[in-house]
Amino acid sequence: MKNLWLLAICLGFWSCKTTQSKMSAVEDQDTAIQRMENATVKKLWLDHIKDETDRKNSSGKAIRPDCMPRFYPHNESMPRKGMVMFFHGFTACPQQYFDIADILSAEGFDVFLPLMPGQGRVESGKKDHLEDLPSKTTGEIYANGSKQHPRYIKFVEQMNAIAAASTGIKALAGLSGGGGLATGAAVMGQTANGNVWSRVLLYAPYYQNPSVNKVLADVVGFFNPGVTTDWGEACRMNRARINGRAGYCSVNVGATQAMVHYGEEAAAAIKQVRIPIQFVVTEMDPTADNQAIFRAFSNANNARVCTYPKGVPHSLINPNKDLIPDDGDPQLAKVRDKNIPSGPPYEWVDALNGDSVRFLTTGEWFPVSGESEIEQKYGNTFPMCNPSKLTTMP
Repeated sequence: MKNLWLLAICLGFWSCKTTQSKMSAVEDQDTAIQRMENATVKKLWLDHIKDETDRKNSSGKAIRPDCMPRFYPHNESMPRKGMVMFFHGFTACPQQYFDIADILSAEGFDVFLPLMPGQGRVESGKKDHLEDLPSKTTGEIYANGSKQHPRYIKFVEQMNAIAAASTGIKALAGLSGGGGLATGAAVMGQTANGNVWSRVLLYAPYYQNPSVNKVLADVVGFFNPGVTTDWGEACRMNRARINGRAGYCSVNVGATQAMVHYGEEAAAAIKQVRIPIQFVVTEMDPTADNQAIFRAFSNANNARVCTYPKGVPHSLINPNKDLIPDDGDPQLAKVRDKNIPSGPPYEWVDALNGDSVRFLTTGEWFPVSGESEIEQKYGNTFPMCNPSKLTTMP
């Protein structure tokens, strides 16, 4: 269905930069995990890995190496300062954060890159194994009275337990669907005595589909949640190359609904959170509804927001122009090359990484300058992320 393919375009979940971590071999993880100083944290992390690999073993579907949960121990040459955890984007993988994980590890932080439930299953031929993704019909309510899928709730509880057992600074970040889960983690982590997290960074959190896409997704998700959208051969070409994309190249509408419904409910409870929350968005994001993000920001107790200019993609920290599909649609710009070149890094990425590291490690808010005139037209008062620091790093 053409409209559903366009929905996939608007969702933008194919974004995943082709990065290679300095911790390049999967077997390095055995050594890294042995360096965990906290026995409780080690057990909880191994439980998370087992949860995902056991599901793989029972279904016979392997997890791509760059999608496996990954731990980066802190630099041994300095005292441990704390821990940072990143939730990747929907249909993507921990691969999205390899670059910034290297930076934070070198700065003295343990870095955790968990795998969101059901993600990263290797395709067979040209078919993604989407069967294990949490999925629901539009409006489905679970036994606990929540619209949030039980597997997402369990995942967040596991990650919060790791933070609760950790010492030092405990920072969390999430992109898109991972931003919705990170919001939920902050809500669930808030108690009368404080929060298990020190601060949270939300990159374009996925709380709601924009306008017409929301209506389309809700209707299809109610009548036929198994309908699958696909973003074409360009994605698979990228995935086939060395260090190429690790995530899915398709998704079913029911899985998308499960993701957005979790974020929607988490955002509605954000007022409970007392710790600092930094929102980072992009103007006129076609994937995450900026009005929903602005409502969450406005309801938060201790939050800041800034936006990058129109044209910076939803994926923000790990954009990849090569993954835009080409099906001959005249409304889409043909931007990919059949050879899928790596290309230079995008100009805002260094600034975003630098400001992200500063916020996660010190709590310093993102610098801003002026306001977004584009977003003001939609009632969103978003200052611009400061362009004067485009080349700075901590």
